[in-house]
Amino acid sequence: MAQSDVSSLANELKTIRDLSGDQLLSKFQHICSSKRPGLDFMEKLDDSKCDTVHKCCLLLSTVTDGKKIPREFQLEATLALCAGQDSLIHAATGSGKTLCMVLLALLDAKVVSLVVSPLKRLQVLQVS
Repeated sequence: MAQSDVSSLANELKTIRDLSGDQLLSKFQHICSSKRPGLDFMEKLDDSKCDTVHKCCLLLSTVTDGKKIPREFQLEATLALCAGQDSLIHAATGSGKTLCMVLLALLDAKVVSLVVSPLKRLQVLQVS
């Protein structure tokens, strides 16, 4: 990725992080209209958590060129981590556990995550 592309992506991510309220909801509805977490999941969240979920969806959609949004278990784990809670995710290989750590880093570039992984290859991927 060229330096100008990295700068452009960084600026776009910062813009999303800075959105709130109606601006955030409007952008979420525009970009993630066909892919979104279920209504049952969203209805049980307060406004602050809804904003975090919307940001997670927008941020991931942005870095994957619109190809992905987080699944509900990934969002639940990310919300727990944002609240300062520990999170243990037990799921099959390839199910997307690492994305919870990535979402937290996308939400706040200053966050440090500790991930324990027994797989050497996965450790290399997580670092990169």
